[in-house]
Amino acid sequence: MDEAIRLRHVRPDDLDDLARLYACLWCKRIPDEDDKMLVGHHCVLMQLVRSPLTIVAEQEWRIAGVCLGCVTRDGSAPTVKAWAPAYEAVHAQACERAKTADQHLESLLFDDQRELVRADDFISSGNPYAQAELNLIMVEPQFKGRGLGSRMIGKPHDRLHAGTHASPWCDQILPHDRHGERLRLLRASGHEKPCALCR
Repeated sequence: MDEAIRLRHVRPDDLDDLARLYACLWCKRIPDEDDKMLVGHHCVLMQLVRSPLTIVAEQEWRIAGVCLGCVTRDGSAPTVKAWAPAYEAVHAQACERAKTADQHLESLLFDDQRELVRADDFISSGNPYAQAELNLIMVEPQFKGRGLGSRMIGKPHDRLHAGTHASPWCDQILPHDRHGERLRLLRASGHEKPCALCR
């Protein structure tokens, strides 16, 4: 664990940096920088708009990583209204760009949205393990291997257990887990199985 990295809540002025991080991690095959940033903004905003528990890792004013999640209520994910206008504007741009995009770019723009439809079906199913959601976690490549992912996951987990919600954040891996990355991080952080409060 790198103690020089501090954790804080996300701010509106983080958006461009988070979009760049997303583009760096998942848009390497896209040659056009504007397309990369459109994918980054669209995919990050669609997660921010449903993730009131968003933790940013920062070192000397540089974003090192981010973890986005939520507690579900009444069979649905919450909406963070502060992010909604930005998401709606970027979503309209993404829909327009998709009209002339190749299959790879269209997939990057909208596959996360398709996964969220499946996630919403799971959340609305009444399954007892649909009480919380880890939507997205990203770590800058140069900060990997320092325990940062585990530390970011632990922050919302501790917050949930300190409040009125004994919700099993630590055992919430939804079917849309990309390449098992979130499962690997949860195992590394010791949260694969429900803790005493979650049982």
